[in-house]
Amino acid sequence: MNNSPLPYIQTLNTIFEDALSEAYRITDSKKRMGILPYLQAIYRRWYYSAIIEDSFLTPANITESICRHYSQPASTYPVVHRRGKSKFTGIDITLMEYSLDNHPIIADMALLFEYCTPYIDLSENEAFSPAQAIEIGAKLSLNDPHYGAYLLEVALRMKFIKKMPSVGVHRYRLADNAVKKLEMSFPRELLYEIVDTTISIAAKALQSLVMLPEILFTPSFIRSLLTVPMETDDIFSRIYDVLGYDLEDLVDIVGSAHDDDDEPDDLDMDLLIGTFMAGVLLDKFFFTPFGHFLKLIRPLYVLPFEIEGEIAEYITISHDPEESIIAFFAPCSSYTLTDMGLELFEVQKTEENYVDVTKVVPFDSMKDSVFSSKEALGLFAAVAKHLGPMHSREAPPPKEVYTFRARLQSDTAIWAHIQMPPDTTLDDLYIEIADCLDLKDNGDYSFFHDKTENRFAEYPAPKRVRRGGKNTANIALENLDFERQKHMLLAAYNQAVPFGGENPTERVQLEMMHKKPAQDYYEYPRVSRLSPGLCDRMEW
Repeated sequence: MNNSPLPYIQTLNTIFEDALSEAYRITDSKKRMGILPYLQAIYRRWYYSAIIEDSFLTPANITESICRHYSQPASTYPVVHRRGKSKFTGIDITLMEYSLDNHPIIADMALLFEYCTPYIDLSENEAFSPAQAIEIGAKLSLNDPHYGAYLLEVALRMKFIKKMPSVGVHRYRLADNAVKKLEMSFPRELLYEIVDTTISIAAKALQSLVMLPEILFTPSFIRSLLTVPMETDDIFSRIYDVLGYDLEDLVDIVGSAHDDDDEPDDLDMDLLIGTFMAGVLLDKFFFTPFGHFLKLIRPLYVLPFEIEGEIAEYITISHDPEESIIAFFAPCSSYTLTDMGLELFEVQKTEENYVDVTKVVPFDSMKDSVFSSKEALGLFAAVAKHLGPMHSREAPPPKEVYTFRARLQSDTAIWAHIQMPPDTTLDDLYIEIADCLDLKDNGDYSFFHDKTENRFAEYPAPKRVRRGGKNTANIALENLDFERQKHMLLAAYNQAVPFGGENPTERVQLEMMHKKPAQDYYEYPRVSRLSPGLCDRMEW
C-alpha cells in the first residue's frame, strides 16, 4: 500500500463488502434486488457500529484515524457505490471531503432543483414516492433515497420549491428566486441556513410524532442536543419525565413482557411500542440528518451490526413503503461532535463532546498488523465477533472514603450510613441514596450544602439547569468544604407514582460524619449501616 489512506479504507470496507455479498447470495433472488437502492442506508448503520461490542472501534472512527495518519482532513468520508448494473457484484469506495465552505449538500441541492424542473408531482404529504426517492437518490453524492427525501423536505421548508395550481395532482415547481439564491449565496452561509432548517424540521416532526402532553422538542432543545451531546438514554429519560415514567419503569415493563405469566397491559404495551417508534424517529430526524447527511455529529452504535440478519429484515419490510422506516432507522447509543460540528456550532472541544480517535483507535499500532493484508483484517473481524464488551480499565481503589448519614426528614427512624470516595460526584451520592432509601430515581432533585433549602447553597441536578451549567454531575465531593459545613439537605422532587395524585417532595437530611482510610476488601460506594426502621421497611 502507498502513502494514501484510500487503500487502507478500501481494505477496511471489505468487511462490509464480504458480509453483504454473502447475505445477498443466500437471499431470495426475486426479492433481493429491492434492497440495492438502499445500499448507502445499510452501509450507514454498519459504518457507525462497533466491530467489538461496547467499544469505540467503529469503521467511522477507524477511517478518521487512517486519514489523520496520512495527514488528510478528518472530514474525509467514504462513499459506497454498487458494482454491476444488471446484477450486484460488489461495492467500490470513493472518498469525499466535507467542509463548511465546500459541503456536498450545496451541489446536491442544485441537482434536486434540476430534478424538480419544470415541475414535480408529489404525494399529498409533500413527499417523493418511493420510486422518485430512489431516482433522485441515484443522482446525489450519497446514493440514498432517504437523503433525497431529506433534501426535498429542506427545500420545501426553505421555500425553494412551491406548490402550483393544479387539479387532481399535487404539483410543485421551483420558486422564482431558488436558483439565484443557490448561486449567489456563500456556501457557508447557505449551509448554516440548511442546518437551521434541519433543526426546525426535527423539532416539528418529533414534537408531532412523539406525542407528549408537554412541549419538549423545541428548536432550542434540538440545538442544545447538538451543542452539548448526551447519551441516547438521557434523551429517553427526558421523554419519560414528561410522561411521568422513568427508565426503571421501562425496565420493569420489558421484564414483564418476557414473562409468559405476566403479560403487560395495554398501557404498558403502548409505552413499549411508543418507545420503539420514538427511537426510530430520533434516528430519522436527528441522528441520521445531522450525522450521516450533514456530518456534524458522529453516532455510535455499541452493538456490532449483523448484516445477514438485518438484510433479511430489510427485505421483509422494505417492500412496504409505510413500514420501510422501521427497517432502516434505529437509535444509536450515543453521539459526539465532529471537527466540522465543533466549528459550525462554535463549541470548544471537551472529553464529553468529542472523541480523539488517535487515542481510542490508534491506526499507527494497527497499520502493520491488523491492516497488513486483507486476510489479517478478515481474521481480526472474525475474531471480534466472538469478543465480549470492551470496558475501560478499572479505576484504582480509593485511599479514603467519606461516610454520610442519610436520614428521611419525614421519618427520622429511616436512615443509613453511605460511604463514598472523594472523587465521586453529588449525582453519584444521589443515586446511592435513592437506591438505599427507596426513592423514585427520576433524576429530579437538588442538594443544598446547608441544613435548610438555602438557594445560595444549592447544587441542582443536571435536568434542572441549563445545559453546561453547574450541576451535581460535575461537583465532586472532595470539592465541597465539609469542615465548614458538614450538613446537607437533599430534596427529591416528584416522588409520586406515575399519573397518580400529588407529586410530593421527599427530603433527606445528610451529615458528613467522618473521612477515614478505605478498606481494600470493600467496593465503594457502599452502605455500611442501616437503621432498624429501614431494615423493617425492607423486610430484612
